[in-house]
Amino acid sequence: MKIYEEILKNADLGIEAIEAVKCRVQDERFLNELAKEKRAYVSYRCEMERELSDSQLKDAVASKFQKAMMKFGTKMNTVFDSSNTNIAEMMIEGTNMGINDIQKEINRMNADKEDVPPVAYEYIEMMQQNVDELRNYL
Repeated sequence: MKIYEEILKNADLGIEAIEAVKCRVQDERFLNELAKEKRAYVSYRCEMERELSDSQLKDAVASKFQKAMMKFGTKMNTVFDSSNTNIAEMMIEGTNMGINDIQKEINRMNADKEDVPPVAYEYIEMMQQNVDELRNYL
């Protein structure tokens, strides 16, 4: 199911993004928030891996190019400013892009009269909660 592939790809990128910024974060509270978010992404990634076949998994995982570009962008954006504000803003932007990607797939499924699994709505809710928490660091 395409929505599972989108959630898996999104969770994979979320994990990579957190890994890319955590070495720049000095604030213990912020690090704990990122660790909590990472655990949620790992949990969803594992759940989606159980739902998808091997061939679907291969297509769903974020490409090495996508991951490399995200890491490069993160490094460039934190070279001169590794403040909580800058990192939180980057994480919020990435999370919002993920929310949009999942919502587009939900909208497509609704238009095609397909059943949307509850996990899709739960995933968006989790990401929105992440955004709300990250705003505390702006």
